[in-house]
Amino acid sequence: MVTKKSSAPEVVSKKAASRKILEVAQGVYQDITKKTKKPTMRFPIRFLSNVKYDTKRGHFEILGKIVTRTLSYNTIKTFAQSMRLLATTKNDLLDKDDIARKREVYYNSKSWGPVVLTNNRRVIHS
Repeated sequence: MVTKKSSAPEVVSKKAASRKILEVAQGVYQDITKKTKKPTMRFPIRFLSNVKYDTKRGHFEILGKIVTRTLSYNTIKTFAQSMRLLATTKNDLLDKDDIARKREVYYNSKSWGPVVLTNNRRVIHS
């Protein structure tokens, strides 16, 4: 589902972005545990029609078109990858005040194997 907001997203701090990621994760968790509705996440659409070039800042800005990703049997892999990317962004980049290029994030994601949580400890199985 695609919706359109009227203006470009605001610039936020790393702390605010980290808080927003936690809100999204908590919302997905609550939707799963309460079983009242299917969990969803909303993202800006990544198409040229949803960006504009800001000549004053010298870079592209994402506009307001949004897509909603819903967890279902058919979308579980991409939904889980999105959740994992949010967690990696928060824990490895925002919280550690680090940066990564898109290419680095992509290749790091290729090394993600199945993860099993046991007693609040991450165990990676390959």
